Amino acid sequence: MVHNDLRVEWIRRGVSAGFNLSGGPNCFDELLSRRDGEEEEKILRFLNFVSEDDSPSCLLFFKTFREEQIEVEIPEVKNEEASRPQSGTDMTTYTQKKMEQSPSYSTEFQVVYHMELHVAVNEYPEKYLNSCVFYFLRSTRDTISEPLDINEAYVLMPRLFDFGIHSGDPLSVLQNKLANVYIPLLTAHQMKETGGGYQSEAEGPTSGKNERKSSAKSREKAGGGKRGRNRTDKVGDI
Repeated sequence: MVHNDLRVEWIRRGVSAGFNLSGGPNCFDELLSRRDGEEEEKILRFLNFVSEDDSPSCLLFFKTFREEQIEVEIPEVKNEEASRPQSGTDMTTYTQKKMEQSPSYSTEFQVVYHMELHVAVNEYPEKYLNSCVFYFLRSTRDTISEPLDINEAYVLMPRLFDFGIHSGDPLSVLQNKLANVYIPLLTAHQMKETGGGYQSEAEGPTSGKNERKSSAKSREKAGGGKRGRNRTDKVGDI
């Protein structure tokens, strides 16, 4: 069932696809109805919030698994060959008793896991540090207008959010992203803006030639002055 607020519906579909939720967005629907709709109100306040400055606001969804132990009845299998009668009369009596008897079961305990979603705004709860998280970072400080239809939502909403998914310790994830993605990207951008690297390579050979030419001219001037002094000394001797 499509949510009546298409902004929430777009987030709902994104989280369900990002977390690869089995059974579709049922986990998300359960989240919205939890605590009498308190979690849904949290999402709506995030979308309707108007910021007076450029400070970012972030909506985070965490995927966890809840463990539950349940009792399971398993039918007992009996060895009927030894008690099966041989004669026809006894066989009829045996069949009637068999039909009257209720099946017997044995009880076993099994552990099942239930997937759950949790939501937070502008905070990262410590208990979810090792959980998989899907985040939406607002890139506007104005209220996010509701799209006219779901097609417009798919065009409008991605422009207003920086969103993604990661799992594990957030500090380790951030460190890896900085070292392997953002710092190399920033370095390449700065080199492109300043012309560093390209300019030094282009000017390197030319600068070397100019330096060699200047050195040669200096040697020629020094040599010419020395020859002039020698000729003057000879004239004085005569």
